[in-house]
Amino acid sequence: MNKRIGIKIGSMLGILVAICLLSNIISIISLNNMNRASQELSEKYIVGVNAIANISINIEKEEKFVNILSNASQANTDDSILQTISELREQLQSQISEIENINKNINDTTVTQNFSEFITTYNNYKTNADEIIESYSKSGSQSMSNETYQNMITQINSIDESLTAIRNQYSVLADTAQKQQDSRFTIGYTTITTVAVLGVIIAIIIIIITLKTIVYPAKKAKSEIEALVSEINNNQGDLTKRIQIKSKDEIAQIVKGVNNLLECLQGILKSIKIESDHLQEAVKEIEEKVAQSDSNINDVSSTSEELAASMQEVTSTILQLNENASSILEATELMNERATEGSSMAKNIKKSAEEMNSSAENSKALTDKTVNEIYAGLQAALESSKSVNKINELTGQILDISSQTNLLALNASIEAARAGEAGKGFAVVADEIRVLADDSRDTANNIQEISQMVISAVEQLTNNSEAMIEFVSVNVLSDYEDFVKSTHEYKRDADNINSIINEFAVSSGELKQTIKAMNDALDGIA
Repeated sequence: MNKRIGIKIGSMLGILVAICLLSNIISIISLNNMNRASQELSEKYIVGVNAIANISINIEKEEKFVNILSNASQANTDDSILQTISELREQLQSQISEIENINKNINDTTVTQNFSEFITTYNNYKTNADEIIESYSKSGSQSMSNETYQNMITQINSIDESLTAIRNQYSVLADTAQKQQDSRFTIGYTTITTVAVLGVIIAIIIIIITLKTIVYPAKKAKSEIEALVSEINNNQGDLTKRIQIKSKDEIAQIVKGVNNLLECLQGILKSIKIESDHLQEAVKEIEEKVAQSDSNINDVSSTSEELAASMQEVTSTILQLNENASSILEATELMNERATEGSSMAKNIKKSAEEMNSSAENSKALTDKTVNEIYAGLQAALESSKSVNKINELTGQILDISSQTNLLALNASIEAARAGEAGKGFAVVADEIRVLADDSRDTANNIQEISQMVISAVEQLTNNSEAMIEFVSVNVLSDYEDFVKSTHEYKRDADNINSIINEFAVSSGELKQTIKAMNDALDGIA
């Protein structure tokens, strides 16, 4: 999943809040429906039944008072009966109006028909009663005829039947409304229960998703980082290992930062190892060149000793010429031969000196080139090793991410606390995220300490390498300079010796001819 932890937690809390709101809305709607049904039941049907009962009672009272008027004389009765009948009729009119309003709201055909019959019958009854009341008011007494009495009895019975039918229909409608209210209650209860069960199921699903996408990956990354740090502390760290994670949230960013840090550290250590091997090879090559220079110096010393021996031999020959005048010719011939050999030897010395000079110059140039190449390679390696400073930047980024994750965990804890009982699972997730952020911060600090150790080792290697290069540049190359100068001097001395020996050979040849001429002259004289 590519969502951030905050979005995940926010969406999950949003789902829970939506479920709670939906449950509350459904509950409110159900309560409103039941309340409306109860009001309808009480305001329409119960009030209607009571009004019908009151109408029936008032009609019975009116009937009794009308009967009293029909059988009484004005002397035995007062006008209070007429007043009572008038009041009863006012009450009846008010109650009839109330029933009419109720019937309009109910809009039931049976009730409307029965009520119309009641109004018609009551008006007929009222007409008969008005005749009796009017007759009583005029004459003071009135005997009700049998026909009128029977009509009124029939009308009263019809009124009772109509009122009973209306009351029964009200009861039927009230039962129907009660059943509807029960049905609404059942539907509301079922809906609320279903939403509650659905909320519990979704909460369980959210907890499982949270465990799989946040808690478990966080624990896995934490254990792998701790294992890697433990191996590094025990000098058994494998920098080729990488922490695996499938998500792309903040936890994955921390893991990616650690993997990048390991990759960078691996590359730096690999570069240091390669350059160290190159430096070791260069040191061996310099040692070989120095040994070769020592060998060349020994060759020059041996040649010089041979030259000195030859000079001593020439000196001995000259002394023999001075000591033995009689052997001048023989000594001259021997000296001539020695001069020839000395000339050849001087040429060899000159040739050796030239070769030594060329070899020394080549060795010096090669050494100088090798030192420069080593120095350039070392400088490049040192520049590459400076990239270890990037570790501090990467660890700084990890510390920033862990700080942001810690802040995010705090926000998640606050949101979970607001969610109440439903947010307890997210409080655990927030604690796990906070622990992971703290572990990431500690890991980054440990990596910074290791980086400081690597930087210190690189600086020490730099100082030692620069000291060795300075030694080669100052001492070894200086010795090569002196050696080249010595070979130049040996070459110049060899040239001088060769010139002297050539001149000596010419002189010895002339002396030989002179001595031979002298010997010939002496022989001729003799």
